This record gives sequence, structure tokens and C-alpha cells, in this order.
Amino acid sequence: MQDGEFNLIQQKNAMRNGVNLYLYVLMSDALGKASDKYKELKRHTMQIQNKVLLSVSGVFCVLLGIIYILSNSIFLQSFIDLEEIQTKKNINRISNSINTEIDDLNAFNADWAAWDDSYQFIIDGNDGYVAANIVDSTFINSRIDFIAYVNKSAKIIFGKKYDQINNKQVEISNDLKKLLNTESILLQPIKTSQAFGGIVELENSTYLISSSPIVDSNEEKESRGVLLMGRKVDEKLINRFTKTTQVASQLHHANEWADAKKAIVKEINGKDAPVIKFLNDKVIATYILLKDVFENPVVLIESKSNRAIYQQGVRASTYAMTVLIACAVIMAIILMFIIQRTVTSRIIRLERSINHIEKEGGTFDRIKNESTNDEIGSLVLQINSMLESIQISHHQLESSRADAERASLAKSNFLTSMSHELRTPLNAILGYSQLLNIRGTNLTESEAEWVSEIVVAGEYLLKLISELLELSSIESGDLKLDFEPVLISESFEKAINMVKPLATQKNVELSMETDALLGHQIHADKVRLQQILINLLTNAIKYNKQGGCVSLRAATIGRYCYIKIEDNGVGVSEEKIDEIFKPFNRGDVRNSTIDGVGIGLSITRRLIESMNGRVEVTSKLNVGSVFTLVLPLR
Repeated sequence: MQDGEFNLIQQKNAMRNGVNLYLYVLMSDALGKASDKYKELKRHTMQIQNKVLLSVSGVFCVLLGIIYILSNSIFLQSFIDLEEIQTKKNINRISNSINTEIDDLNAFNADWAAWDDSYQFIIDGNDGYVAANIVDSTFINSRIDFIAYVNKSAKIIFGKKYDQINNKQVEISNDLKKLLNTESILLQPIKTSQAFGGIVELENSTYLISSSPIVDSNEEKESRGVLLMGRKVDEKLINRFTKTTQVASQLHHANEWADAKKAIVKEINGKDAPVIKFLNDKVIATYILLKDVFENPVVLIESKSNRAIYQQGVRASTYAMTVLIACAVIMAIILMFIIQRTVTSRIIRLERSINHIEKEGGTFDRIKNESTNDEIGSLVLQINSMLESIQISHHQLESSRADAERASLAKSNFLTSMSHELRTPLNAILGYSQLLNIRGTNLTESEAEWVSEIVVAGEYLLKLISELLELSSIESGDLKLDFEPVLISESFEKAINMVKPLATQKNVELSMETDALLGHQIHADKVRLQQILINLLTNAIKYNKQGGCVSLRAATIGRYCYIKIEDNGVGVSEEKIDEIFKPFNRGDVRNSTIDGVGIGLSITRRLIESMNGRVEVTSKLNVGSVFTLVLPLR
């Protein structure tokens, strides 16, 4: 007995080693096929020097791109900032020229206003003062366009405007009269005794205006009013500004503003600073807004200039980029030469050596190592070490293959012998037990029950032996499948009819849906498919509850048929789902009184996979399970 058990253990170990060695052989074969695919792929890929060239070129392109971006964002931006500073200086020079013009007008006006004759004229309005002083040459030589003597009551005692076109004096503008009242800012010098200057809009024209208090020459007496002098901002004055500042400018009066100019005015008001607009790469425009003495915007000054500074920056940036590209090309050539001499050529020779070993089948050859001081030399050492390991493994594999073949033969002989040795006495036991059941009229009730138990146990053992042999046949690859078109509805009906007695016995309701599948066929082994359906339906019934239900239905999606067996039985916990497909594993019902050893699902999965399909399971403990078979349609 002990010798028999020892021999049985040896046979089992031999079978296990044989299977492991067989898997090792299969893995080696798979690696060989992968190597062949790699060689085929390698023929369509670029050579290593081309890859290195592409990589180096890509790196240089990225670096040049970064330099270009930095050049635009930093280098050129510096020129743009310098350009903005210069244009702001230019527009400020124009603004300063206007202020200087106002100061000059204030000085001239103050000289006239602080004069005894002017002081007496504001009191009595004598004609001699007018005849002697307010003559055409006064307007022409002082470049003033109007003059007005206003008393404390904001009444114009005398006022004249000079018509530059007709060269004569005319009446003062009514617009100026509208601006005068006792609270007007133009009369503030009466109280402050300080000259005041600014800008006003009269008759749709812009004027520089000066208001100075009229006092005696010694400025000892109380001011009697103000003297107003105005100078028109016309083309002559603008040309004078341009000549003085060397900056071309253009004035846009408020009544001339289009939508674009109004937007600029709004922008200037928002930040109270000159606005710069880059019209294009060659022209830049700067805008400044002038307000009148009442703080109303009246004139927009525009100054356009060539972007000489920016163009210089562009030329400098282009020159720098050209030099960098030239340097990069030279460096790339030098780097490629170094890589070719120190890396690429050695790798090519290494590849040739490996190809030679591969073609000649000389796995025992070794690769010549040119240097051991770098990574390539270290790689050669590793390859030679690998070749030595392959040589040793080759001999071991040859020996293991022979052992595997012997172990596989021993396994087959053992299973065949076990089947023969067990089936013969088992069939005799079943035969005599069945005879006793049929003819044993003299048996007591207990004896008859014992005989029935013998029959049940014998049939169970016979089924177990058959399943073990079938599982062994599948694992060894000896299982032969006969593929043919199989009607789904026909297979369903046969499977349902086979399990109906068991369902009736267990009080489980069976349902089937086949109307949507009439005429549909799948590509499978008809007998094995029937076996699978019966096995899954039997499990669904056995592991169900009294009054439970089992449904069988299918659907086609694309080129596949999805067969679902659903029940509301005991179910399986999620962590045990993968275990139920392992031989002799029954998941959460391993200690159940329900008959079974846990081989059926393992056989089912292997059969389905042999027919190019798969099994999917969703289950919840004490709720039920859904087994889905996915098989290709015909």
C-alpha cells in the first residue's frame, strides 16, 4: 500500500514537472517567433545613424525655437520698450512746446495787463488807447488772433479779432462771450492776481488763451478786470512746433473725431498717459490728449514716426539667428562625426556580429569586444554572458525536453491505466447494484435505500473519472473539435429539454427567449456547445432556491453572439469569481451538501476558449449569477 502511494506521488511529480517543462518549451518557441517579427520590423525602420541624425536635428531645432522665442520676447521686446520710451519723449516734446507757447503768451499778456494805460482804459475806455495800441501790427507781430478787455462784471469793454485771411480786425467771437461770467475760470486772475493760460474751443477752432489781471504798473492798486489774448492753433503753429521739436504731428479737433479716435481718447482718459499704437512693422503712432481750461477734451495730437529702432532690433535678431543656425549646423556636423566614430560604427559592427551568430546558428560563438571602458563594451560583455547562459540553457532544455516527453507519456499511461482499473470494478458494482434494485424484492426498506445510495455514489464516481479524463485531454491538447454552423435556437431547446426533469425536481422555473435568434448560427462544435449549455443550466438549477428561476437568452452584437444564463440562486462573492474556474474549487459553496467536485466550470471555460470564445461572470452572494458566453457568429 505504501509502495503504491509512493509510486503515485512520483507519477504526480513527474506530470507536474512535465507540464512546467512543456510550458517552458512553448515560451521559448514564442520568444523565437517574437524575434522573427522583430527582425521583420527592423528591416522597415531607419538605421541608427539616421535616428541619431534626426534626434540631434530635432534637439537643435527645439533649441533654436527656444532661442527664437526668447529673442522675440526679451531681445526684441527691449527694442520695443526703447522705441516706446523714444516716442513718448517725442510726444512730450510737442506737449512741452504747447506749454512753452502758452507761457510765452502769458508773459506777453502780463506785460500788457500790468500797465497804467491798460488800467486806465478798463476804467474809462478812451479811444486814444485803442488807436495807439490795438492796431493790425499788434496782432501780426505778437501772433495773437484776438484780444479782449473784460471788467469785473464779466463784460467785454473792448474786444477785437484779427482776420488772417482778409488782414483786418473783426468783432470778437460770440463763443468767447458765452464763456464769460463772474464765476468763469477765465476771470479767476482777478482774485488770484496770477496770469492763467490754457486752451479753449471757439467757432470749431482751437485757441491758446491767456488771462492776466489788469493792474497798474506798480501792481499796487486793485485789479479792475482781466486781459484775454488768444492764439489760434492752426497749420502755421503746428509747423512751428514740428520745426522746433523735429517731430511731425497732426491735430484732430473734437468735432473731427471718428470712432477710432474716440476709442483712443477713451483709452487716454482711462490711464491719463500717452497711448502708443503699432500700426505695422514700419510705422508707430503716439497720441496725447489736450483739454481746455474747463477740463473738456478738445484736441487729440497724433505723432507718426518710422520704427527705426524696432527695425534695427529685427535686423540684429535676424543676424544673431543666422549666426546661431550656422554654428548649430557646424556643431551638428562635428557631433555626428564624433558619434559616427565612437558610437554608430561600433553598434553597426555589433549588429553585424549578432546577425552572423544568428544566421550561422553559432550560439556558442562570442563577440569580439573592442573596449571595456564604456557602455558599448559593457553591452558586449553582457551579450557574451547571455550567449554563455544560452549555451548552458540549450543543453538543459534538451535534457528537460526529453524528461518532459517521458513525463507526458507517463501521465497519459497513468490516466489510461487509472481509467481502466477503476471503470472495470466500478461498472461491476453499478451493474449488481442496479440488478438488486430491479430484482431485489426480498430487500428490506433500509437495504433498498442502501443499494440506491451505492448506485448514486457509483454514478457520481464514474462521472468524476470521465470529467478528469476530459480535463486531462483538454490540457494536453488532445481534444478534437468539429466546427460547424450551429443553430442557436435548436441548441437552446435541446439543452432546456435535458434539464427540465432536474428543474421540476428542484421546483425551479425555466424560461427561454429564442424568437429574436431564429435562423442565427454560430461557428462552434455542436456537441461541446450542448455540453456547455447543459453544464451551466444544471449549475444554475442545483445552486438555486426552491421556487427560483433560471433564464436562457441570447443577443447578437456585431459579429458575436452573447448567450446569457441567469439565475437568482445562492450566487458567488466577487472575490471568489475567479476561483470557481479552477479545478476542484466550488467558491462559496465548497462545504455545501449539493453534489459536485468543481471541475465542470473549468472544463466549460477551456471548451469555450477552444472555440474562440470567452466566458464572463457577474454574481452577487445570495442574489444570483449571470454567466455570459461570447461566441463568433458564422
